[in-house]
Amino acid sequence: MRTIYWFLLIISQAFSKESTITWDEWGNCQRKHGSLDKTCLGTQSRNGRETNKKGEEIRSFSESRDCFLTTVKVDGGYTAWGEWDDCSNDCYGTTSRYRTCHDPTPCNGGKDCSDRGRDTLTKDCVPIVGQWTEWGSWGSCHMPLGVSGFGTGTHERYRHCTAPSPICDGDYCIGDSMVNENCRVVPPCFNYPMFSKKFLRLESPMVIYTSSKVDIYLRTLNKCAPETIIHTYYELYKINNETTETQIGETQWNLKFVFKPGELEIGFYRLYARIGYPDEAMAFWMEESMFVQITHPPPHAFIKGGDGRTIGEGDLDFDANSVSYSVDKGPGNPTGLTFQWKCLSFMTDNLYNLLQFNLDPVTAFNDSSEVYKKKWYETSYIQYIDDEVAFINGSTLYSVVKSLRNANTTCLLGGHIYVKTELDKYTSQAPSHDISTEVYSQLPENKTLGDFTTTVSYNNSSDILTTTLAPLYELKPLTKFYDIDYMYEMELNPRRELSTASVIPVETQSILVKNEMLEFLASLYDEDSEIFRLDTIDFFKYLSESSLTLSSLFQVGGLPGLPPSANATFFEDLNHWLENAELSKSISDNLLTLISDFKIIQPHIMRAIELVDIIGIEAFFQLKIDDSGKCLLDYLGDIFDGFITIDSMRWHDMKEQELFYLKWLGDEIFEASSCPLFNGSDNGHGNLTVTSQDVLDGMGFLLYIRVEYDHSISYFIQHAQSIPGNVQEVKIE
Repeated sequence: MRTIYWFLLIISQAFSKESTITWDEWGNCQRKHGSLDKTCLGTQSRNGRETNKKGEEIRSFSESRDCFLTTVKVDGGYTAWGEWDDCSNDCYGTTSRYRTCHDPTPCNGGKDCSDRGRDTLTKDCVPIVGQWTEWGSWGSCHMPLGVSGFGTGTHERYRHCTAPSPICDGDYCIGDSMVNENCRVVPPCFNYPMFSKKFLRLESPMVIYTSSKVDIYLRTLNKCAPETIIHTYYELYKINNETTETQIGETQWNLKFVFKPGELEIGFYRLYARIGYPDEAMAFWMEESMFVQITHPPPHAFIKGGDGRTIGEGDLDFDANSVSYSVDKGPGNPTGLTFQWKCLSFMTDNLYNLLQFNLDPVTAFNDSSEVYKKKWYETSYIQYIDDEVAFINGSTLYSVVKSLRNANTTCLLGGHIYVKTELDKYTSQAPSHDISTEVYSQLPENKTLGDFTTTVSYNNSSDILTTTLAPLYELKPLTKFYDIDYMYEMELNPRRELSTASVIPVETQSILVKNEMLEFLASLYDEDSEIFRLDTIDFFKYLSESSLTLSSLFQVGGLPGLPPSANATFFEDLNHWLENAELSKSISDNLLTLISDFKIIQPHIMRAIELVDIIGIEAFFQLKIDDSGKCLLDYLGDIFDGFITIDSMRWHDMKEQELFYLKWLGDEIFEASSCPLFNGSDNGHGNLTVTSQDVLDGMGFLLYIRVEYDHSISYFIQHAQSIPGNVQEVKIE
């Protein structure tokens, strides 16, 4: 057995002498494909080959190894937060979002991100309303058949309901996912657009009343050739449906196109304008179209007698006909107008109370589908608050702010913290030498720490004792020190000029809290903060519009004659809805004011954050380093409390309740409370019989009239309260 081993060894050695392996130099260190680490650990490779004793290559191969992309010590930083995990499979569970320590990756002994805040946020899954992405870029310009070179065509762009996608019964985005628009390729002498961009889509036409005269000119300018050598002409088409158009009139070779009063019937039109040289082959090289809607002015009428009037027992006439307005023939002529009436009755016994009832007439006539208004729950405001609260609840920063506020900690004034500085040090130029300063608390301003100090030294050659005056120092309030020194000195090396002696000991989590504070403040004041403010304003504008209708509905609570479903719980829930709406509006108004007022000093806060290494994070929260009148501690506490309070409101339930109340209004109250003895005609006259019992009960009446003229609609309301006796007719025109 041993002999066999030696034999194999001899053969192997003999074979190895028959070939030679050589290696190239290692290549550059490259990023690892697919790795999150793009700044620290990479990979490098080299090629090798084996040749025989004749120098012929037998085979080639390669190998790789880990390497460092840099030799510099790098502290790690977090990436941006990722998207929230999908909740669609578990709408009653939780969702998380993450970030990683790869921006940059810690390298060569640099710190990881453990002191820069957490890497995971978690919150409960809730219904998410879909939001559109930004519009994509426009596609290529498609020319009409037969047109080449210069000309006008169309192109499209798209957006998607994925920012976020609707999940857990959240509403889908409202609006179009695709729009098209004219595009054009024009000679260098001309500019475009020919028409205003506002009117290039059918969804946003120029609205022209049938009674108006409108002149339309092109915006195109000829920058090269005289205008006399080009042709400008217009063609008007009536839009019949989505696919067909019919030309109206002849082609007009003019500098302007004129819409004359009463010339066209109501509807949608497309006005084409074309410019070309006299050569017929070039007649269509510049073309554009705009959309126009011809409509009547809103019809005008009101119910004679004013908005609020008193009425007595008997038959009463209500007239909107004689005070109506004809588009063609002026006031007092109802020609072409169509009238619809609705009458509701409530026992109020008080005209003032009756005037509080202003139920939306759009609901009374089931016009909501035609008169659509955006709702508060279709904005992205709630989603923003939800995300911020997830950050707050998961932060160490929040616990520090809470503990300080619970301890009733009072703010320290910047003038009460003093820094020892060299007297007359700060001149127009930065100092050329390092000094050490110390931090003190609660000492009088400008108190001098001794006039001089004697330093004893010996001259080696003569052993003569000499005395040298030490630098004079004074105590500067931290606010003044910051104002004087920070701009040109501390910014270069914040820790060089101040000692690390602390007024309050720095806690072990100070760096973590500081980073969380920077992150939160940045989220309030980054480039998206203005969008947040606009979203907030829109949110509460739409919420207020809902509140007006529901507040009016709340006024009928407790009145007799309501449907059985209008029980105590019904109005308790409605009152809770209104209270939440009012409370959240008040809180958000305060938040917007707080964020806006603090914006002026926010840059100082962000820069002064370096001082927390000197005075401690808790002291910095309490410190007033400016004249804002609000401690940073109180500022953050107020913001946190506001966000958390708004987030705690059951917005989804409020949305469902609002939809229920609006349906209830249309399906039940306008049926159950309708006036049994009222007759209204489509010519603008109505008649109401008021019984003696109505007078005894103090019955009040809401009369609605809907006036339509060829698809143009207006609404008018009159409140009429019954009272005893003969009521003199009030003629209000």
